[in-house]
Amino acid sequence: MKIKKMVLITGHKGFIASNFIDYLKKKNIDFEIFKKNLLKKKCSKKYSHLFHFAFKKNLGNMKVEKFFEQNVIFTKKLARFAKKNKIQLIFPSTPTYFPSKEKHKESDLLYSYNLYSFSKILCEKVIKKEKNLDYLILRIFNVYGEGGHSFLEKLKSKLENNHMFTFKENDWVKRDFIFLQDLFQIFEKLINKKIINRSLNIGSGKSYSLKQIANKIDNKKLINFSNDVHLTPNRPVVKSDISKLVKLIKFAPKMKIYDYFN
Repeated sequence: MKIKKMVLITGHKGFIASNFIDYLKKKNIDFEIFKKNLLKKKCSKKYSHLFHFAFKKNLGNMKVEKFFEQNVIFTKKLARFAKKNKIQLIFPSTPTYFPSKEKHKESDLLYSYNLYSFSKILCEKVIKKEKNLDYLILRIFNVYGEGGHSFLEKLKSKLENNHMFTFKENDWVKRDFIFLQDLFQIFEKLINKKIINRSLNIGSGKSYSLKQIANKIDNKKLINFSNDVHLTPNRPVVKSDISKLVKLIKFAPKMKIYDYFN
């Protein structure tokens, strides 16, 4: 189904956003790259959705004040822009849930592990506090796909090079992964179906230990793990409860992680 209005995108040069743009082109869904001069304009009849991918992940040489200005303050401006122009703001967040051995539900307690996750939590609060704003908050678990930087791409690259390698990871850590194209199919369904003011987990709903993945893929036993990474608090399991997502859009991931290596 082709939407009648146009999708706006921030952070168009990033991994997810740039690939999402390619997906939109293939699907003939109209889009524009967001430019800051739009903040001063009124365009309520032109755009339907604003995907906010622009987000600084690392502080680097940047001052903390500048980091929060580019992440949190900019998100607040976008929220007000979206509200003024009756555009749905779609905010890709991160699943910073407090450690649990159970599947993470959207109602679970959030916990900040670093400055990046802290700023994501702040942005969620900013968005939710903006009255009369139409929004979706998507807590996206580990995204993988060609050109990405997840554990799966790193593992695939090392095996293709046929070199011994040690990951600075704990092999017992468990993660939930979602394939890039599965993610975009979710985006498209959310564009075409009116769902408002919700926080949704975006993942496969399955959990894999890094050791489990390596043992399945690494036939030559080239991969080792340092097993010296300390997590505070300990966070051994990352697994999404996607029951809300499945109910809303009947989502089922098409890509299985082991098929990705074939």
